[in-house]
Amino acid sequence: MKITHVEKDALFLRKTIAGLTEQIDALDMLQDISRQIVSKYDFNQILDMFLDIVKEVVNYNSCIVYLYQEDSKSHKAVGSRGVSENELKSYEVDDAVINWVFKEGRWTDISLLEHSHTKNNGSVSMLPLQGVHKDLGFLLMSYDSENEVFNQTNMKLLSYVASQTGIALENHDLYSKLNYSREYIINILESINSGIITIDMADKITQINKNATAMLGLPSADIIGINYKDALAKDVVTLINRVKKRAQKDGFAFETQFEYVPIKYLKIPLGISASLVLDGKDNRIGITFIFRDMSASKEIERLRQLDEMKNEFVSNVSHELRTPLSAIKSYVEAILDQVDPDDYQTQKEFLTVVNNETDRLAALINDLLEISRIESGKFEITLKPTPLPDIIEIILKNIEHRSSTHQIMVDIPLGLPDLLIDKDKMIQAFINLLDNAIKFSPNGGKVSIKARVKRKKMECSISDQGIGISEKDISHIFEKFYRVDNSDAYEIPGTGLGLPIVKHIIESQGGRISVKSGLGKGSTFTVLLPLTK
Repeated sequence: MKITHVEKDALFLRKTIAGLTEQIDALDMLQDISRQIVSKYDFNQILDMFLDIVKEVVNYNSCIVYLYQEDSKSHKAVGSRGVSENELKSYEVDDAVINWVFKEGRWTDISLLEHSHTKNNGSVSMLPLQGVHKDLGFLLMSYDSENEVFNQTNMKLLSYVASQTGIALENHDLYSKLNYSREYIINILESINSGIITIDMADKITQINKNATAMLGLPSADIIGINYKDALAKDVVTLINRVKKRAQKDGFAFETQFEYVPIKYLKIPLGISASLVLDGKDNRIGITFIFRDMSASKEIERLRQLDEMKNEFVSNVSHELRTPLSAIKSYVEAILDQVDPDDYQTQKEFLTVVNNETDRLAALINDLLEISRIESGKFEITLKPTPLPDIIEIILKNIEHRSSTHQIMVDIPLGLPDLLIDKDKMIQAFINLLDNAIKFSPNGGKVSIKARVKRKKMECSISDQGIGISEKDISHIFEKFYRVDNSDAYEIPGTGLGLPIVKHIIESQGGRISVKSGLGKGSTFTVLLPLTK
């Protein structure tokens, strides 16, 4: 029977539609796999899902997941199936094989490779786990040689699954860093001597530290999520209402002093102030109330000195914390919801931004903790004889990759006597000064480090050819959170904590720091340090 053209066309269309349907089903399956893996943030869940999917494809007899460990500079087994603890030692793969598979970037049968030392029967293969930024590890699998699983379709599928698992593992690492940062912030709140209560715009308590519960005589700090009007005493609620109204109008409320009686016959003089909490778009999301014990005259005097800095503190910290957190959240959401899973270049760019913002957040928190230790009297130093060249060598290695447009000039005479200092603390101080010299010289130029003995002291100076500091700003640059107010310096990131920390480090060791500068003329920071006797 002769087939007509119409029947041929119909048959062709049916085959085409069937082929397209298969491709759509395959894409749907890959999308579903990607969504399931990337949506997980728990390490064990990511690992289990990964091994379950690979099992469906390969039906392995046993497998081991190895991840690279920075501390030991080696790959470590973090999960396995079908392998006992004692048997793990029999799975050994040379670094040469590992490096070769990473270079290939695909699922590879390593049973017959010359350098493979796996001591198992059957076929053994390796599936590399590669993230956007670096190689993360690999999956080692053994299966029966009779199983014809090593084909192009499975290779593509497993490569895709491995890439999504790599993204999920990097996301897990980023979220771990965020959680670590969140714990840092909570620790900072608990280490502050004042009582702190934060509420949202629905008047529900969102945070309270132990000092606040002690000052207000609360039996428990378990009042988060409760309306402050129901959780606190009536006289405190009345005062908070008044302070809150002022903060909502002006953005902050200066300190108001009052006497509080948490229990009979006990009067505590307290001060209360407030500031608005804003999100990344400057929308009001809450209010922070700070309670201070005003009983000691010394504390009152200290508070008077800090009164002018109080609102700047809250504003600076909230802004500096909010900016990197907002960027991290935005880019992670984009990776999860908008970026094509196969668009590795965009994923790499976005994750690079997230990584940089996480480092910025960690640096801010470290500065806050250092200031907290200084003000709480927990800052400790250990003085030992230390050669100045040893310190200079370390700080030069630390900053050598920070700028290619600056020329670092070192003028350190031979035979200088040793310093009597805390080596680690002084390295921290010098790195901060050198980093500032580079940051505030955006157009490059020379940065010089000089040293000489002067009046039984070591005089060290760090000079730059940068934007300089105006006369009115020089007297304030060692104050906490002070930022130079000019357009050139405004775009340069910083918290205003570095120089106060440097000043405290130097003065706590019997030293002294001074600065000479002028707008457009660069700056020279001079440090005098004690010598060994």
